[in-house]
Amino acid sequence: MAMLVSREGETLTSLLKRLDRAIGRCYETDEPADEINPL
Repeated sequence: MAMLVSREGETLTSLLKRLDRAIGRCYETDEPADEINPL
């Protein structure tokens, strides 16, 4: 699972690239990326 928050001034393209990387890390390490509800 990956949930990200848009950074100030961040374009949609940049956000989607970060989301893609976060999903890839989650897939490889089985660790979620959660900027909305940090543990």
